[in-house]
Amino acid sequence: HYGKILNATRSYYLCRSQPPFLTDMALRVYEKIKHEPDAKEFLRRSILAAIKEYHSVWMSEPRLDPITGLSRYRPEGMGVPPETEATHFVHILDPYVKKHNMTFEQFVRAYNHGEVKEPELDEYFMHDRAVRESGHDTSYRLEGVCANLATIDLNSLLFKYETDIARTIRSVFNDKLAMPEEFCAGTPYQPGEILSSAAWDRRAKRRKLTVDKLMWNEEEGMFFDYDTVKRERCTYETCTTFWALWAGIATPKQAAEMVRKGLPKFEVYGGLVSGTEESRGAVGLNRPNRQWDFPYGWPPQQMLAWTGLIRYSFTEEAERIAYKWLFMVTKAFVDFHGVVVEKYDVTQPVDPHRVDAEYGNQGLGFKGVNKEGFAWVNASYVYGLQIVNAHMRRALGALTPYPTLIKAIEQNNEKALAALLAP
Repeated sequence: HYGKILNATRSYYLCRSQPPFLTDMALRVYEKIKHEPDAKEFLRRSILAAIKEYHSVWMSEPRLDPITGLSRYRPEGMGVPPETEATHFVHILDPYVKKHNMTFEQFVRAYNHGEVKEPELDEYFMHDRAVRESGHDTSYRLEGVCANLATIDLNSLLFKYETDIARTIRSVFNDKLAMPEEFCAGTPYQPGEILSSAAWDRRAKRRKLTVDKLMWNEEEGMFFDYDTVKRERCTYETCTTFWALWAGIATPKQAAEMVRKGLPKFEVYGGLVSGTEESRGAVGLNRPNRQWDFPYGWPPQQMLAWTGLIRYSFTEEAERIAYKWLFMVTKAFVDFHGVVVEKYDVTQPVDPHRVDAEYGNQGLGFKGVNKEGFAWVNASYVYGLQIVNAHMRRALGALTPYPTLIKAIEQNNEKALAALLAP
């Protein structure tokens, strides 16, 4: 109906997408229901919708950078984002309010209706909308530049679209998928045109070569965002570099370098932190902390990293990071009367659920016991229990800190080795 997965179900989100996860979601559902009679039809319509979204949203202006062929979070729309608190943009808009000799409300209305023109303000809000479309609202990594960035997370997701679509057309639809008229708008296809996997394989290969050339840093062992306006690679160290593992865009050699050089920069007490402290920079009264920066960690970052590490056979690392996350969530739950929140200060052993950044922490506003938990933390917990081994699950039940667990494992291994070597 809308040509994209909307950021949320309100009219002012019509110009703004969610990050593209549709093919992965459809294929996971299909794997569970493929014995049912309508399963193949469900997958066909899902893949067709993803193809339409790929062309009409991500591979067209304004999100497509025509020079590199990479995509950016760069939604359409004008004006002040209406979902924020009334006072959110006061510090930004105040100089313009004074310049036009209006009240705050008068200026917002005049600006939103195009009655006053302020190009600098247009650019500021373009980046602000892009940050919100990325899902990482907010972070100093993206502030004031987001709409110009070909991010490693978005381009990893689109590589996954390309490989998922190619594989599905080839393996499920015998390398022939007809485009119905209802899915052709915004695409280069004619109604009835037959799609094969070859073109999608080529798109994935082209994106992989471009990402390698512009976004991979051999010395750092990480992928970085690319600024399509400045034509240079960024230096902000972000946990979304591991999305490249989840999507399969990294080579085995790159994956090994990411584990050797990149992983230690993000691995902390409670799993993976969003970005490094060095990249975030100093924070204070005039530069407050952002919730998608150091020292906070979020469930999607953990889950995508675990899956990516296992994909490249780094099972031990995935188990270790998953255990640290599960232990932190469990300990906060035990110590603070069942608390489960949307994000955690993953550097803090004592009360990681206390987050003093931007919007506080969702899931803390409860009386007595929080019965629901928080959806993506709940998901990460269930999934994490599948990642860790049986020994770790038992240790988690006893609320054993990771250093204690590792020490016990090493002692057991030493005893077992001594017993084997004994005459």
